[in-house]
Amino acid sequence: MSVSSIDQHNAEAPTFRTLVDEDGQDLFPFSAIMSKHMIAVARDVMSRMPVEGAPELPEIFLEVRTDHPRTVVPSCITGPQVVLLVNATYSDLWVDEEGMSIRLLFDACGGSSDGDIVYIPWTALASISCPDHEFRLELVPQYD
Repeated sequence: MSVSSIDQHNAEAPTFRTLVDEDGQDLFPFSAIMSKHMIAVARDVMSRMPVEGAPELPEIFLEVRTDHPRTVVPSCITGPQVVLLVNATYSDLWVDEEGMSIRLLFDACGGSSDGDIVYIPWTALASISCPDHEFRLELVPQYD
């Protein structure tokens, strides 16, 4: 078996072809495959959290696209993106295949002392991180 080196200065860029089925659908949509599995990781992390916050839980940061059509946040939150802190004070966590809802306190909003419910579709999640465990996962939000 011999190994040859490639002259990088004279090498041509490889050409790629997309394999499609009879309907023209890409058979290997790699970014969609990766996105699906990365969302599954985020969903798994949040589904391990209890319904109500507790002091011994790690802090989770969720970077969310507020301009996603299905994201629901308090009206005082402006801008296309927000970082939400999920800490010991959250409640009413609900996680399913499409997204999650959670009650969070927004001091700057002057809202209810019980907090406000937010809804985050998984496709609006830009990142999830937990500094206590040196974990960060960046996703590419998808607009329906």
